[in-house]
Amino acid sequence: MLLRIARHEIQQMLRDRRLHAAGWIGLGLLAALVLLGWQTFRRELHERAHFETEARHQWENQGEKHPHRAAHFGFYLTKPELPLALLDSGIKPATGQVLWLEAHQRSAFTHSPLEDAGAAAILGLTNGAEVLQLLGALLVVLAGYGSVAREREDGTLRLVLAQGVSPLRWFAGKCFGLGLAFAVIALPVGVGLLLLCVAAYPDGFTAGVAGRAAWLGLAYALYFATWLVGTVAASAWATTGRTALALLLVCWVAGGILAPRLASSLAAWLAPIPTVAEFRAEQSRDFNQGFDGEPGWDEQLARLEKDTLAQYGVTTLDELPVGFSGLRLRAMDAFTERISDRHQVRLEAIYTRQTRWHLITASLGPFVPMRALSQSLSGMDWAHYRDFAESAEQYRRSVVASMDNLMAERMRGNAWEIHFDHADWSRVPTFTYAMPGTGWALRRASLPWMLIAAWFTGVAALAWLGARRIKP
Repeated sequence: MLLRIARHEIQQMLRDRRLHAAGWIGLGLLAALVLLGWQTFRRELHERAHFETEARHQWENQGEKHPHRAAHFGFYLTKPELPLALLDSGIKPATGQVLWLEAHQRSAFTHSPLEDAGAAAILGLTNGAEVLQLLGALLVVLAGYGSVAREREDGTLRLVLAQGVSPLRWFAGKCFGLGLAFAVIALPVGVGLLLLCVAAYPDGFTAGVAGRAAWLGLAYALYFATWLVGTVAASAWATTGRTALALLLVCWVAGGILAPRLASSLAAWLAPIPTVAEFRAEQSRDFNQGFDGEPGWDEQLARLEKDTLAQYGVTTLDELPVGFSGLRLRAMDAFTERISDRHQVRLEAIYTRQTRWHLITASLGPFVPMRALSQSLSGMDWAHYRDFAESAEQYRRSVVASMDNLMAERMRGNAWEIHFDHADWSRVPTFTYAMPGTGWALRRASLPWMLIAAWFTGVAALAWLGARRIKP
C-alpha cells in the first residue's frame, strides 16, 4: 500500500507541466552558475599558481636592498581552495583572494571579486550552492503543497481512507513518493557536480575532500527532507491547496530571501565592526601610550638602549659589538605584535558575535544554517579564512624576525645602512599551508547542524500531528 501511494504521488508530479517548467528553469540556472563557477575556479587556480611563482621570483630577485625596506615592500600570498569551492564561493566575494604581508602590520585580504560578480549577484544568487538551497526548496514546495490538500478538496482522501488505509500510512506514502521522485533527480545532479569538482582540480580532490563532499551531501539530504516533510505537513494542516501554497511561500520568502538580508543587517547593528581608520588609531594609541601597564614605545626604546649598553659594558651605542638597529627593530616588531594580537582578539570576537547573530535568524527557516554548513564544508567560511590568515601571520612574523636577527648579527654599533642580496632573500622559506581536515570543519559547523536537525524534528512533529488529525 505504501508503494502504491508513493507511485500515485509520482504520477501526479509527472502530469504537472508547470512543475516540469519550474524544474527545468532551476536546473538551467544551476547548470549556468556551476559551469561559471567551474570556469572561474579553473582560471583562478592557474592564476594563483602563476601569481605565487611570480611573487616568489620577485622576492628573491629584488636586488640589493635594506632588509627593512624589503619587509615594508612586502610579499603576497593567496589562500588555497578546495574543489568544492566551485559550488560555494562562501565569503570570498566579500573578503578577497590575496593576502599582502608587510612589516609591523597584521595582514588583511584584498582584491575582492564582488564588483565583478555580474547579473547573478543582482539576483542574490552568486553560486550553485545558493541555487540548490533556494530554488531547490521552492521546487519542493511547488511539488508538494497540494499533496494532501488537493485530495481533500476533490474527495480522493475520503475514498482512500474509507478503504481502511490509516492516515499515518497514507501520509508516509506521500512523503516517500515525493522523496523518491526528488532522489531520482538529485542523484544524477549530485554525481554530475561531484565529477565537475574532480575535473576542476584532480590533484586537489583528496580523500579529505571526498569526505567533505559526503558530509555535504548528507547535509543537503537533511535540508531537503526538512522542506519536503514541512511541505506535506502544511498541506495536511491547510484547508485548501491555495492556503497551503500561500503559507509555504511565506515561509520560503522569509527563510530564503529575507532571513539572510536580515541577518546581515542585524549583525552589523548589534555587533558593529570598527572602521579601518578607527582600528589603526587604537593601535597607534597603544603604540605611543602603552597598554595594560606596559609603557609606550618611546619609554621602551629608552629602556632597551640602557639595558643593551649595560649588557655589553659600553657607554655609547656606536661601541656595541652588535647591530643595535636590528635589536631595535626586533623589539619594535615584538611590541607591535602584542598590540596586534590584542586588537585582533577583540576584532575576532566581534566577527564571532556577528556569526551568532546570523544564526539567530535560523528561526525563520533552515536556509541560513544550511548556507553556513555549506560554506564550512566547502572551506569558504570565516573559520577557514581565519585559520589561513593566522598561519600567514605566523609566517610573516618569522620572516621579519629573521631579517631583524640578521641585521643584529651583521651590523655593529648604531649603524643603519646595510644591504642584503639574492642569497639572503632566497634563505626565506616558502610559505606552506595545509587546509584543516573534515573533522575540524564539522566541529566548527556543529551549531548549523543542530539547527537544521531541530528544524527537521519540528516539521516532523507537525507532520505527525497533521496526519493524526486526518479523519476518514
